[in-house]
Amino acid sequence: AMATKRSILWFRKGLRVHDNPALVKACDGASAVQPVFVLDPWFVKPERVGANRLRFLLESLEDLDASLRSKGSSLLVLHGDPERVIPAALEAWRCDRLCYEFDTEPYAQKRDAAVNEAAKAIGAEVHVPVAHTLWDVEKLLSKCKNGEPPTAYSSFLKIAHSCGPVPPVAPHVPHVPAMETHTHGDLVKMLGDVVTGSGVPTLEQLGYPALPTDEGFPARGGETEGLLRLRKMLDRTEYIAEFK
Repeated sequence: AMATKRSILWFRKGLRVHDNPALVKACDGASAVQPVFVLDPWFVKPERVGANRLRFLLESLEDLDASLRSKGSSLLVLHGDPERVIPAALEAWRCDRLCYEFDTEPYAQKRDAAVNEAAKAIGAEVHVPVAHTLWDVEKLLSKCKNGEPPTAYSSFLKIAHSCGPVPPVAPHVPHVPAMETHTHGDLVKMLGDVVTGSGVPTLEQLGYPALPTDEGFPARGGETEGLLRLRKMLDRTEYIAEFK
């Protein structure tokens, strides 16, 4: 079959290319895939998200862009309200498929429902795999008495075990088909005033004070650093085997 699908891969929490079912789905039978992250003004407020946490996010976006570039693609960061930005991008870029990772939080649920409705109204298919949690939280809750989450760890384990094994790691994606000859600038222009800006900004540009590099969380943001730290930890076999 000819690869004809045009996908938008909407990154939110799972800022990684390893073990990413939404990425796999976006590339499946696709002639073009555009990965995007929407910097939502709802989050970018010092009273809601602190400078350390935001710096970690901005570093993670830079790392994700580098990973995608090694696969022939790139991350387009758009500034604006995702409920308007994502449907506008689907339409302007003539995309017929939207893929993103399921999110359980109330704000995300409301936002995603609005985006799904708008996407379907313009005839795009929407794929929302569970990948932020080990199991589908809805499935876990359906096995709870009266839909109430357990308060004891032993009850939780019982419910988790009844769900069967954790889904396997998503297949490796060696190449992500890029959008024709459009530059990021072209793609942004096609969205008009729905977007207020693009690219990975600095903390200062977002109205935060600059952070000294030695302040805050000791690790850089991003999948590369995360996998490195995980491997280092897993090398401590004795510590892990006897973990108290």
